[in-house]
Amino acid sequence: MAKVVIYYRKSVNEKNEQTVKRINKFIQSISSQHKIKGVLIDNYSESNAFLELVESQLNDIDVIYINQMINNEFEKELLNQLSNTDKFSIKLFMVN
Repeated sequence: MAKVVIYYRKSVNEKNEQTVKRINKFIQSISSQHKIKGVLIDNYSESNAFLELVESQLNDIDVIYINQMINNEFEKELLNQLSNTDKFSIKLFMVN
């Protein structure tokens, strides 16, 4: 089983209930093949959970699932460098 972390950045007016439903739906779709090691959620235009993610022990993770492309160039490059160093992949997921 692949060990995964889910990073979710909320949209502008997204309610917490919507966020939880979307993440639960995604977890249900991957739980038979993956071990969920963590779920991190940021509000729109915040990076607190992202910083927590990149400061964690990522060498034990196989995949980081993100719900949208990272637009901040620094964050994008940091995550890409960490994926090369710690040997995990980054995958985009979409849930309605």
